[in-house]
Amino acid sequence: MQILDQITPQLYAIIKRDHRLKNLVMPIWQFLSKFAVWIRSLSNRSKFLPPPSGICQSVQDWVNTYPSATNQKPANYQVIYPSHTVTRALPKTIDANIHWKFRINQQRQLPDAFVATIPNGRVWGDGNVITPDNQLLAEVSKVIGKGEYILDSAKHPIFFQEKLPPVQKISGSVAVLSSAGGTGYYHWLFDILPRLALLQKAEIAFEEIDKFLVNRYISRFQIETLNTLGIPRSKIIENHWNPHIEAEQLVVPALVGETSHMPKWACDFLRENFLGDKTKQNKQTLRLYLNRTQVVHRKVENESEVIDFLSGMGFRNLSLETLSVAEQIELMAAAEVVIAPHGAGLTNIVFCQPGTKVIELLSPKAVNFMYWSLSNQVGLDYYYLLGEGEVPPEPIDPYANNDNILINLNSLFRVLELAEIR
Repeated sequence: MQILDQITPQLYAIIKRDHRLKNLVMPIWQFLSKFAVWIRSLSNRSKFLPPPSGICQSVQDWVNTYPSATNQKPANYQVIYPSHTVTRALPKTIDANIHWKFRINQQRQLPDAFVATIPNGRVWGDGNVITPDNQLLAEVSKVIGKGEYILDSAKHPIFFQEKLPPVQKISGSVAVLSSAGGTGYYHWLFDILPRLALLQKAEIAFEEIDKFLVNRYISRFQIETLNTLGIPRSKIIENHWNPHIEAEQLVVPALVGETSHMPKWACDFLRENFLGDKTKQNKQTLRLYLNRTQVVHRKVENESEVIDFLSGMGFRNLSLETLSVAEQIELMAAAEVVIAPHGAGLTNIVFCQPGTKVIELLSPKAVNFMYWSLSNQVGLDYYYLLGEGEVPPEPIDPYANNDNILINLNSLFRVLELAEIR
């Protein structure tokens, strides 16, 4: 199994880097997962289930009203971090006006962070929780659109399924970690792993959990981070291969704030468990540019010119995907400046030291504020630069998230001057 865990991420990384290979292999991968479900269903044809019959918006409301059977443990709900409001410092930019998406998100109410246990609870797809009385728990069952959770639960894709696949029953307890987008690096670090922090704060030892449900366990960062947190491979199940499960006790940590709106406790958990004493070992001396050469979308069109320009100012050009998580963290802990186009590599600024300058390169048609939000939580000095092109008027948001970015070098120089980087 250890050899497989070493080989699989390498193959997966190669596939992701090659656009043609990805288009060839990923449909086969999806077919195999559906084929595995179909094979299991052959012996269980009578167990196809209908979609949920209703929606319960609040986990606490469901726990408080659901009658427990005498032969099972009662449902439970425990608040770990109460709801609170975060107020963020506005970003810095050379533009005359700060983009409206930053302004409308300067203040945000973050929900309660809790842990619930649901007897005979089910999970379909990417962490969508269904109660034993066939209600979708909307609070912990989200889908993402334009970088944020879609609020209208009636539009959830589960209600457009003719039927759900046969349920796979799992004895004991299953902790739900999987969530929308949970295969990507950012969502893995901020929407998946911090749910383990809630289990710890609820004094639920990892040893007490029989299985941990994640979206996938295939990328190098997924294997490395769970190993660091002490969760063995034998306890991990993937909803990619197990799309519909039922557990005797379903342990459901809350979603981590709202995607793009990470709470400080989640940042603290990541820093405490992965950063260690790296801030003591390194002085802030590195100037880093994080390229996107390993991906097929959202590239900087004139990246070679940008890299040449920045190298003259002492910037180091990095492809983070080629490094282990530990190596990425060590570099970030030693950075005084980080410049990057919007992308998962900026997730690692959570490991920067307070005061580190961050300059994010954004497409004018896809302004995402998540790394500004993160910078505020860990005390970073955040700047942004919009690429060339027309900026849509407020409140139009095309969210052309795959578009490449063209950077005006004179504008980049002006941002560096604004940040006093010489």
